[in-house]
This record gives sequence, structure tokens and C-alpha cells, in this order.
Amino acid sequence: MKFQAYFQNRLWLKVMLALAPMLTICIGLIIGINLFNQNRLIRGQTQQGCENLAAAIESSVIDALAVGNNNEVRKQFIRLKEHAAGIEVSIFDFNGDITFASDLSKVHQGISSILFNNKALAAVTKMLQDGKTPPESFEEAIGQKSYLSLIQPILNMESCHHCHGSSRKVLGGIHVRTSTQAALSAAQQARNQGILVGFAGLMILVLAIFGLFNKMVNQPVNKVLYLAGKMRQGDFTQTVPVEARDEIGHLCTRMNLVNENLCSMIGEIFAASQSVASSASQQAASIEETSASLEELASMTKSNSNHVTMAEDLMRESSARVQQVNKIMTELAGSMAGISQSSEEISEIVNTIEGIAFQTNLLALNAAVEAARAGEAGAGFAVVADEVRNLAMRAAEAAKNTSGLIGHAAENIHHGSALVGRTVEAFKGLSESSARISALMSKISNVSLEQSSGIAQINEVVHQMNSTIQQNAATAEQLSSSIGSFKFQ
Repeated sequence: MKFQAYFQNRLWLKVMLALAPMLTICIGLIIGINLFNQNRLIRGQTQQGCENLAAAIESSVIDALAVGNNNEVRKQFIRLKEHAAGIEVSIFDFNGDITFASDLSKVHQGISSILFNNKALAAVTKMLQDGKTPPESFEEAIGQKSYLSLIQPILNMESCHHCHGSSRKVLGGIHVRTSTQAALSAAQQARNQGILVGFAGLMILVLAIFGLFNKMVNQPVNKVLYLAGKMRQGDFTQTVPVEARDEIGHLCTRMNLVNENLCSMIGEIFAASQSVASSASQQAASIEETSASLEELASMTKSNSNHVTMAEDLMRESSARVQQVNKIMTELAGSMAGISQSSEEISEIVNTIEGIAFQTNLLALNAAVEAARAGEAGAGFAVVADEVRNLAMRAAEAAKNTSGLIGHAAENIHHGSALVGRTVEAFKGLSESSARISALMSKISNVSLEQSSGIAQINEVVHQMNSTIQQNAATAEQLSSSIGSFKFQ
């Protein structure tokens, strides 16, 4: 777990662990290709040597074989064994039997008995049939030692026809076996040296890459991380020295620009947050005053609504009383009309009384005249006539005064009746106005109730706005306090 945490926290270790397998594979491929080329070169050189040796032996023994001088051939094989240790040469006939060999113990054996590679045996069989040289040599392992075998045909040339005839294309073949152990040992030694050199080169390359990576990447990145840590702590006064113009240098430059921009931005945010905090505080105070005013307005509206309701009740009561007074005035107008009619009737009666008093006065005058004519006999009757005449005159005067009073009363009654009529009309208009005022007061009451409800809703919204603005003010103050903890100057 500690190594995993250490590995996860080290970029250079991740890079080196990622590069190490690739470098190892590349160097291993280089070493493998070199070893493969060395082995191919060694085998090619060995095969070329064997071919040259086989060609030399064939050219040296062909003449002796053509004349049947087998002893000379044997001597040459003995000299070959003495002077070419590690090389075995055998000549076999078209039946595969060994006729000459540098190792005399293998003479008269079949070629199959000394070959240890199945491909080599198949190649010998095919070569004896078609007379073509096998396209490749064959590797053999004998007693934990490596050998390379080469097989070439001995063709039936014209110089050999006198002994072997011309029916056969191939008289036999030459087998050359060369030890490759020394070459393989040298190749293994070269391989081991190559591996050591490659490993040393790999370590040197790793150390060089680590040094370059540490100088060019790790150290600048650590500086950037240091700057990022300071920025995370709220310190924007630090910068990263730019020492190169590559991608890491551009990264450091960009980090410095980001730091500078953040510093400027935080300064602007700090100023804006202070302004917002001040504005939010002012808005909160204004909202509180508005809320208080709305509460007062709501209270006044509610009071006005109550007063309007009371006024509406009073107007209804007044309208009812006006209707009652209107009814009474209507009755009074009827009574006044009756009185006016009665006064007219009384005036007619008074006129009748005046006529009776006038006629009585005439009769009294006539009676007085007749009494005067009668003399003393009519003296008493003259006194009575005189009294009747006085009574008639007094009745006429009283009737005249009564008629004047009744006429004046009739005029007053007519005038009063007209006033009552106008009063009745005025009360009717007043009743209609009271009804309209009552309807208007009812509408005003309903509107006042709606206004009171609307103001209550507005007051609730203002309370919510007040809460929100106070919260925003607190947030703005907290933001201003938080930004004030940054170091950007």
C-alpha cells in the first residue's frame, strides 16, 4: 500500500516504469537482432567454409578416383584429419555406403548411420535421385556439441563413364561435418556481453532520462504544484520562474497568467462584493421601512374598510329613515291637500255667511224703514231691526275678517302644500342619492377589502423579499469576508 501510494504520487516513477519495459524491449530486440545476425553470419561463414572444403576435396580426389587410385584418396583423408581437427569428411556412393572417410572407423558404414538429422537423411535420399545440391546445411547435436553438416553430390562426369557408365547421374556424395561449438561459445559470450552492455546501457539511459526528466519536467512541475498549493491557500502573490520556452515553460507562463488573472478577478470580486453587501444592507433597510409602511397602510386600509362598512350601514339606516320620512311627507302632502280643500270649503261657507249677513242687513234696513213708517207702533220693531242690523253688520264684518283670514290661511296652505311637494321630491331625490351612495359605499367596501387582501399579499411578498435580501446581505458580507482572506496585493 505504501508503494502504491508512493507510485501514485510520483509522476517520474510512472514515466520511468512506463518507459522501462519499452526501453528493455527495444534493447532486447537490438541484442536479439545482433545475435541473430551473428548466428546467421557464423552459420553462413561455416557453411561457406564447408562448401569450399567440399569443393576442394572433390577437385583433389576426383582425378584419383577417376583412375582408381584409392590409396591416394585415403592418404589425402589421413592428411586432412591430421591438419583439420574438428572437421569430418566422408565420401559415399550412390547406395549410401561410405567408401572414404577422415574417420576410418566409419568406412563401409551407411551414410544414414552417421547423420543425426532427419532432414539431412531426406536430403541425401533426394540428392541421390535428382543430383541436385541441397539448398541448406543441417545442424546436428552430437554429445552435447553442435555441428554443421553439408552434403554435396558427386556427379557422373565423362571422365567417370569408363568405370561407372553413363546411366547414372549421381555417383555418390560428399558429407562434410564441421564443429560449430567454438563459434556458438563465442556467440554466447558475445550474447552475454551484449546483454551486459545492453543492461548497462539501459541503466545509463534510464538514469539519463530520469535526470533530464527531473530537470526539465519534475522540478518545474513541482514549482507549479507549489504555486497551485499557495493559490489553494489563498495566496496569489507567488509566481513560477520561467526558465525554458518549451511546453513546460509555456505551462509555467500560463500558470503565472492564471494567477495574475485570478488575482485581478478576486480584487474585482472583492470590490463588487463590498458594493453588493453595502447595497444589500441599504436594500434590507429600505425593505424594512417599506414593510413597516405597508403594514401601516394595510392597517389604515383595514380601518378604512371597517369605516366604510359602518358608513354603509349608516347609509342603509339613513336611506330607510329617508324612505320613512318620504312616506310621512307624502302623507303630510295629502293632509295639506285635504286642508287646502277644507279651507276652500270654509271660504265658500264664509262667503255664504257674508251673503246671509248682507241680506240680513238689507232686511234690517227694510224693517227699519217699515218701522219708521209705522211710527210709535213700530218703535220696538225698529229697535229690534236696528239690533238685527247691527248684528248683520257685525256678522258681515266678522265674515269679512274670517274670509280674509281664511284666504290668507288658504294661501299659506297652498304655499305649504307646494313646499311639501318640493320637500317630497327632494326626499325622493335624497332617497335615490342615498341608494346610489349606499351602492357606491358597498363597492368601496368591496374594493377596500380587495385592497386590504392585495396589500396583505404584497406585505407577505415584501417580508419574503426582506428575508431574501437579508440573507443575500449576509451572504455578500460572508463572501466579502472570505475574499478578504485572500492575498492578492
